Amino acid sequence: MCGIAGWYAKKNLPAKKYREKLENLFFYTETRGRDATGIAYVSGENELTYFKAPLTASKFLETEAMKKLLGQEWLPGKLILHCRAATKGSEKNNDNNHPFCSEKLGFALIHNGVISNDDNLTKKYNLVRKARTDSEVMVPLIEKFYDENKNFLLAIKRCMEEVEGNKAVAILTAGGNLYLIKGNSASLVLGYDVEDDVFYFASTQVILSSSVEEYDYIKEFFKVKKSNILIEEVPSERILAIKANMEISQISFKEKERRFVGQGKLWSLYRDNDSIWEDNDDSSNKWFCF
Repeated sequence: MCGIAGWYAKKNLPAKKYREKLENLFFYTETRGRDATGIAYVSGENELTYFKAPLTASKFLETEAMKKLLGQEWLPGKLILHCRAATKGSEKNNDNNHPFCSEKLGFALIHNGVISNDDNLTKKYNLVRKARTDSEVMVPLIEKFYDENKNFLLAIKRCMEEVEGNKAVAILTAGGNLYLIKGNSASLVLGYDVEDDVFYFASTQVILSSSVEEYDYIKEFFKVKKSNILIEEVPSERILAIKANMEISQISFKEKERRFVGQGKLWSLYRDNDSIWEDNDDSSNKWFCF
């Protein structure tokens, strides 16, 4: 289980108001993964900055890079972050941690879930991989499909139809566009602050509301919410594209039926039943749905 989160605004945001919100997004997302943490943000015109480390989010916030970022007067208006629970690919090799970036196309990608056919796709399309992590396969796959049709959104769509497994994905481009993708068996929520004109997203509603909503504390264990934030679950099998004009466009994609073969057994997982997972003593044959 991993956690993803982030926000999207037209312009940079005042740190005085948003520093605590960003810290809270890290803290609450950490509950979904403590092996590694990373962030990517638009740092200038057509420029992405990212850093990551095999640290908990709490420790990550204490790094010099994060202290420098949080110490600025203005915070990036477009950013994504990830807290990792390592499954495939050791977190000690920082290449295996999120975000994964494409220098060729200028985007950063984060993912919550498990991709079960990454090795097969690597062979099928002769992909050059830079990490052992299953999620990373989506970067060279998008690059390949973009080379074929020169349409970034359609390249993402084809990628999501090729990868098997459960997925909630966020992609941030150097040009300042955000793409949110949700499969059938993942959780991803989108929030919108109608007062400040800011979009937020997170793996769960609890993480999102706990991080960015404001509360009046009346007395212990009792609070009244003061919020202008609307929160909705992202629809399944959907790609949402948010651009600088703050408008959302969307296209759908169709997930494949997923099949897993292990120890002589054929395991089938259908979209209408996400509980059909079988355990073995061999940890390499264990699959989890989040």
